[in-house]
Order: sequence, then C-alpha cells, then structure tokens
Amino acid sequence: ARAKLKLSDFQQSEKEKSEKKAGKVQGFRLEVKCKDLEELDLLLPHLTNDLEMKDDFTTEAGMELAKGDSMIKDAPFNHLTQREFTKKMLSEFGREPPPPEEGEENKE
Repeated sequence: ARAKLKLSDFQQSEKEKSEKKAGKVQGFRLEVKCKDLEELDLLLPHLTNDLEMKDDFTTEAGMELAKGDSMIKDAPFNHLTQREFTKKMLSEFGREPPPPEEGEENKE
C-alpha cells in the first residue's frame, strides 16, 4: 500500500510539473460578480468557447484576470453539464430569446 501511495505521489508531482511547464498552474478560486448583462458583455469577448481567458483583462473596479484563467461552473449554473457550460450559453443567459421568424410559425 505504501509503494502505491509513493507511486501516486510521484505521478501527481510529474503531472503538476508538466502543467506548470505548459503554463497551467493550479490557482485559486476568485468570485467575480457581474452587476448586469453589460458587465458580462464586457467579459465575453475575452473568453474562449470553453470559458478560459484568451488574454489579460482588467476591469475598472481593479479586478485582474490573466490569460489561462478559467470560469468554474457554480450557482446558478450547477444544473448544467460541462458541455452545456459554454460561452454561447453565457451570451444567451438572462436575455429574451429572439422572436421566431415569420416563416417558421407556419411550418406545422
């Protein structure tokens, strides 16, 4: 059992070293609250489709987000799967769906 533990510690250490070389260092959780949809709209262009920062971004309030930072799925998004938690979903969050086009209503 002790040999297995040492082996898993070694594997974890190697994984952390490779992630560090790749620029992915385990960080910490930072809560970011957007007061309204306009604040969210300012953040969206700086995110990849997987909700990772494409570039460095600083808000007027002084919050700094660095390239590689990523969003963590938390309330009110707990019910979503990781595949559903995307930039497209965030861009539609809290907005009215577009009205159906006139040709689509009479397709039945």
